[in-house]
Amino acid sequence: MPTQTTQSVKETSITKSRLDSVRSELLSEYKKQHRYPWIVAYSGGKDSTLLLQLVFEMLLHLSPEERRRSVHVVSNDTLVESPLVIGHLHESIRSIRSFSDDAGLPVRTAITKPDIDQTFWVNVIGRGYVPPSRNFRWCTDRMKILPTNNYIISSVNKNGKAVLLIGARKSESVTRRRSLEKHHGNKRLSKHPTLKNC
Repeated sequence: MPTQTTQSVKETSITKSRLDSVRSELLSEYKKQHRYPWIVAYSGGKDSTLLLQLVFEMLLHLSPEERRRSVHVVSNDTLVESPLVIGHLHESIRSIRSFSDDAGLPVRTAITKPDIDQTFWVNVIGRGYVPPSRNFRWCTDRMKILPTNNYIISSVNKNGKAVLLIGARKSESVTRRRSLEKHHGNKRLSKHPTLKNC
């Protein structure tokens, strides 16, 4: 039976191999000849932070001439997050912007927000919606997905296409794994289910 140390070394080796594979995929995709921008969905959580870290590492290893494609780091403010959470997100975005500018990276940052008529209070007080629950999550579409989709659509309209990068773990849940396998399989890129040319 392997010792804990042996098991840890084995797990570290597997993790390094997976990370190296992702790094290779990112570099290969970024170096393609087209100039379609990348849009990195960034929440500040561990999955999106790891993805963004890998994108930054890749950009820093390229010469300035090779950094031909812009990378948009896009976050979302639902306008109902706790002040600590949203303060952390805004500070993270400021740090990302500052580092990118100092390093000469082709990175842009944005924080999307819902239109006033899609905000939580307009829907709950103004329209009489019941507050969101596990079985009725109207807020996710209106306050998160729609504003970010509008940003992506704008980028697609400007550039013809865009590549959306989302950090997600199959091991997070059975539902997440099934969703990833259904939409992506083993393909490097797959068409977005609702956004044309993404």
